[in-house]
Amino acid sequence: ETLPSDANAVNGDVVSGRVFATQPVVEARDDAGLRDVDYETGSVGVRVSSGDVALSGISSVGWDAGLGVFAGLSVSGSVDGSTFVLEAFDGSLPSVESGSLVADVVATEMMFETLPADEDAVNGDVVNGRVFATQPVVKARDDVGLLDVDYETGNVGVRVSSGDVALSGISSVGWDAGLGVFADLSVSGSVDGSTFVLEAFDGSLPSVESGSLVADVVATEMVFETLPSDEDAVNGDVVNGRVFATQPVVEAQDDAGLRDVDYETGSVGVRVSSGDVALSGISSVGWDAGLGVFADLSVSGSVDGSTFVLETFD
Repeated sequence: ETLPSDANAVNGDVVSGRVFATQPVVEARDDAGLRDVDYETGSVGVRVSSGDVALSGISSVGWDAGLGVFAGLSVSGSVDGSTFVLEAFDGSLPSVESGSLVADVVATEMMFETLPADEDAVNGDVVNGRVFATQPVVKARDDVGLLDVDYETGNVGVRVSSGDVALSGISSVGWDAGLGVFADLSVSGSVDGSTFVLEAFDGSLPSVESGSLVADVVATEMVFETLPSDEDAVNGDVVNGRVFATQPVVEAQDDAGLRDVDYETGSVGVRVSSGDVALSGISSVGWDAGLGVFADLSVSGSVDGSTFVLETFD
């Protein structure tokens, strides 16, 4: 007499996992289609006769004036668009089927299906200043986490909701089959280990946050953070034959010049790459929080004003 339905199931008949807005009503009738108002024999039940859905609710009710009126039924499918057939039966009259129905997954929330990541970020989640190796994917889903493949309303965006980082790249993309797939995002922090949270939003569904992420500075080069010097060397940089008053400090940093505080791989050395001077002192030290700090180096030239170049290596 009445098939289950829901006006919110735009791409189906009922909303998956939600009690039918319109509940099924079964009628006992004669061959001409007239209802037998005196039919009150036992109960009438409904069951799923075909389809990969689970039926929930009270599936058997007493006949009342030739009607079986159901009140709390729903079906849950494992994917959006699951098709199913309901069958009504009472053990006396021939059973009857509903015809094919569709359980529509209707999105009520978003989630990060995939979080940004980079396997090179050994001490974090992504590499600071580098396009995410794995880009974020946002999913439109229902209350039980099923993807709404028909959700294509406008765009979904991502932004930094907390953390001292700058987001770069195209931060708004169109929904496609319930997914927002980003392609070229990156974040840049001012120090190694900057923490941040991404937020996805589309103006219709509630926004969602990623949880705390870490931008890892990964060293790609070395620089002299501090060059050797001595204020007594009025006509040069250092005093010939004397331990440098200010010792060289080498820093491991990324392309943007940020120090990689986790860089502690082996040792860093200095040597004379050009110039007629001899280097003395301990010329190799261990990395410590991305720094190589020397302590007792000096150079000796054969004449006043000898020029030289130091080279660092690891």
